[in-house]
Amino acid sequence: MDSEWVRFRHQSDTRVEADRSFVYPKLALPLVSSWGYIKPAVGAHLSHYAFLDDSQPAIDRSLPITSVDAGLFLERDAQDGRFIQTLEPRLFYLSIPYKDQSSIPLFDTGALDFNFSQLFSENRFSGIDRIGDTRQLTTAITGRLIKQSNGDELMALSLGQIHYASDRRVSLTNTVQQNSNSDIIAELSGKLYDWTARATYQWDNINETRNRESLQLHYQSDAKHILNLGYRFRNNSETNAENLEQTDISFVLPLASHFSLLGRWNHSITEQQDVERLVALEYDSCCWAMRLMSQHYLKDNGDYDYAVTFQLVLKGLGSVAGQKASKTLTNSILGYQPEY
Repeated sequence: MDSEWVRFRHQSDTRVEADRSFVYPKLALPLVSSWGYIKPAVGAHLSHYAFLDDSQPAIDRSLPITSVDAGLFLERDAQDGRFIQTLEPRLFYLSIPYKDQSSIPLFDTGALDFNFSQLFSENRFSGIDRIGDTRQLTTAITGRLIKQSNGDELMALSLGQIHYASDRRVSLTNTVQQNSNSDIIAELSGKLYDWTARATYQWDNINETRNRESLQLHYQSDAKHILNLGYRFRNNSETNAENLEQTDISFVLPLASHFSLLGRWNHSITEQQDVERLVALEYDSCCWAMRLMSQHYLKDNGDYDYAVTFQLVLKGLGSVAGQKASKTLTNSILGYQPEY
């Protein structure tokens, strides 16, 4: 059973204020074996909105949710038993009835990006202000190549699509989605020594266009040797916006004893301008550490902002200043995890 209570208050008098609570009891019966599984589940999502404005009546919403998740694990030896090759078909059925939710304000809810994990999600929205109606069946298959000696996954390929039995009427913009199938999602990942690679591709088979594409190459031998190379594309034709096409490079490189250089360069090919440039110098010794970071990034309004951040850490006592530096570097450089 999942539950939550949130109070939304704003300094502005023009925004809606309310207390939101929900409870989601769910009953599942997972039947799992070495060769497969089936997990039927049924639940009820019960929500209550109590508004601060007494003239606005409270809103109650109840929605039953039914799902069945099933899959098989098929495997065989390859290359004289040095590797294990798997084939893993998976079906996911989801049923949620339609209920008009247009009177519920959008406090913290938006549309989720469509990716492979979304093929098996119960809701196409983030937050609970919208619970998407649907009757759908996901078909997916994954193949893996696993090293027998240590269990390392050397390569994996996944392919999936959602098939809809009805229109989806719940949306953020009061539009009805009538397509009978989702985009086809493909993911390919591989690992060789300290290198890992991942590629994703999203294909609209109705309009015969690519909607998303990403490539990522990651190298990490230890915490001080990191290199990331990335490319991503997103088709924004449905929103009448420019397509997103970016390159992304980030790294951690030791310079000398106790010193490391860190950086990131995120560039927009579509707009022919940098989204973010970041460079940092890090010193780490047994007793203390410091970071000096310079950041140049594009804001939502199209203007650039500049920031210089300094962080000093006395180990065992905590950080004196500039916690933002370590958080920014962790979010900007894949694989970077500061020890202090």
